[in-house]
Amino acid sequence: MKNIWKFEDIIDLEYFSNLDRLRENLQGEDLHRRDRKIFLEIERQRESCSTSHARCLAAWLKHRRLAETKGGRSFYPGRGLGESLRLFKWLLLVCGVLFGFTAGLSYFVYTGDTPLNVFTFFTIFILPQLGLIALLLLRGGLGRLTRQQRSFLQKVLVPLFQRFTAVLKKRILKHLGENQRKSVNLLFADKNSSLLTWPLFNQAQLFGIAFNLGLLLITLFKITTADLAFGWQTTLQVGAEGLSSVVQLIALPWSWLLPDEFSFPTLAQIEGSRIILKEGLHHLATEDLTSWWPFLLLSLLFYGLMPRLFLLLFGFLAERRNCGRFLDQRKFHAISKRMRTPLVTSQAAMEKSSDEEPVPTEKGGVEQKSQGKETAEHCLALIPDELFETLSDEELDCLLQPYGYQVRSKASLFRSYDEDQHLLTRMEEESNGVVVFIEAWMPPIHEHLLFLEELSQRLDGSLSLAICLLGKPQRDGSFSPLARDAALLWKEKILRHCDSAMVFEANAPKNEPEGQHQ
Repeated sequence: MKNIWKFEDIIDLEYFSNLDRLRENLQGEDLHRRDRKIFLEIERQRESCSTSHARCLAAWLKHRRLAETKGGRSFYPGRGLGESLRLFKWLLLVCGVLFGFTAGLSYFVYTGDTPLNVFTFFTIFILPQLGLIALLLLRGGLGRLTRQQRSFLQKVLVPLFQRFTAVLKKRILKHLGENQRKSVNLLFADKNSSLLTWPLFNQAQLFGIAFNLGLLLITLFKITTADLAFGWQTTLQVGAEGLSSVVQLIALPWSWLLPDEFSFPTLAQIEGSRIILKEGLHHLATEDLTSWWPFLLLSLLFYGLMPRLFLLLFGFLAERRNCGRFLDQRKFHAISKRMRTPLVTSQAAMEKSSDEEPVPTEKGGVEQKSQGKETAEHCLALIPDELFETLSDEELDCLLQPYGYQVRSKASLFRSYDEDQHLLTRMEEESNGVVVFIEAWMPPIHEHLLFLEELSQRLDGSLSLAICLLGKPQRDGSFSPLARDAALLWKEKILRHCDSAMVFEANAPKNEPEGQHQ
């Protein structure tokens, strides 16, 4: 199937998904009803999306964008970031060409007294580029071996782009609502930094390509319009024979394709272009001094420009693969699942109010609102240590039953760092879903949020993860309702660290959102 996803689409998908989770008046059932309605409208228009998870999400995103346009808002952060990237790209291209042209112009200042040293050309223009590429590859390989969360590119390029877009972002956020601002800010969270990594990686390669093109242009210009002389000199005891072997080794990428006299200087030409200060230039032949320029041009082409072109191609392929990886997140699979799952119930349909819009089915009927899961999902309950002894199995089931979970086993949480790490190791062998109970009446603790983030990474989408927010314990064993500000704060913090988890409040009133399936 042809890839239909671009960087801008992934950004907008992430934005609208976060926006759903931040809206207080949008419950799990409301999300299901809305997404199912989108699916049925597409089916009626004969734009089938049921065969592919990616196509379901594409149809969902198209509908959400249209809904924003009809609502008079029409704000798409993906489009804004895409335009910023294009502007950033042209800025880098212009700077790269100017930098390469200026650097080459400063090197080719030839007064006629001393030939240009080819060692200086390699030291300034070739070796640093090869060193940066080698460092990039080495850093990327070591990052995978050590499982570091942020790569060199994310640490350098992402903050650079964020500074570039800081002014634009500030101007846009002034005209947005509270939830929209929060959703935009979440796009720049550390967990989403890989969304920008490959687009910015490609921009960096474009800068390298522009630099080498500028250097090639000034080199060709000076060779064509000036009488340049190239030679070599060194204090080290290096003979012409040793240098000739090195030159032939460097010329291997193109020497099989071009004649030897054009690929690299001969041994005699290398001997005849050695610069010895006390002897001056009188003993040097013009043919020997001009024999180096084809070798220098080809070196710049094969060791400067072509590696950047290969890295740019690799970056484009990696960006497409990264888009597919983001689509495989549990929260996005939940969207396509809601779209393809009918709203049915085994109970009699309750009488609907006159202002509630029915959802049509494929057969022209009306789908009824589902009353919950038909079978409860077994789960491992992770309970804070101070509540572990006070919460019985019956009380846990009572808290989780409305959300389709049944406790199969439980474990104490936040007792000590070592025990928490042991729990994370245990997740690799866990076969049930995981529900984490959080005392949300207290302020968020950074270590607890890091634990949730690592837990989400260990589960890696293979098992469901839910987070139950608890109010303050009462004397009768119940929990007080959470304050609105406390619930929103915890949901926003959790969304930053593990946005694939389902978050709900224990004993939430009927008129409040009980959870959001993502």
